Amino acid sequence: MLPAVTSEQVPTADWLNAAPKYVVSSTLTEVGQWQGSHLITGADIAGQIQALKQQPGGNINVGGSITLVQWLMSNGLLDDLYLQIAPVIAGTGRTLADDEQIPMHLVSTRAFANGVIETHYTPESR
Repeated sequence: MLPAVTSEQVPTADWLNAAPKYVVSSTLTEVGQWQGSHLITGADIAGQIQALKQQPGGNINVGGSITLVQWLMSNGLLDDLYLQIAPVIAGTGRTLADDEQIPMHLVSTRAFANGVIETHYTPESR
């Protein structure tokens, strides 16, 4: 999504453009011109994320980064995991947890008319 995109083009664009955005990176030094964008980098990324989680304002969503989700799970920083399962069979792909098992508790499931199933999990340690 680019900041020039509006809700006339993409229904959620205005919300996303106005929302605070946090980019976790070990290589970037700046996040560009998108309003409300903040960079999380450095030696204490876990501490920065923990401090962010303590702030009021609702949930933190991660979109499109299996690497970050894996890291959050490994560091005990993931509170909820929502997975959408599409009715497509793929022969290859990355796994969500490569070298470890993280026991999860099923909170809920929801099926959509298009065949997608959404599952909501929390780590069992919570």
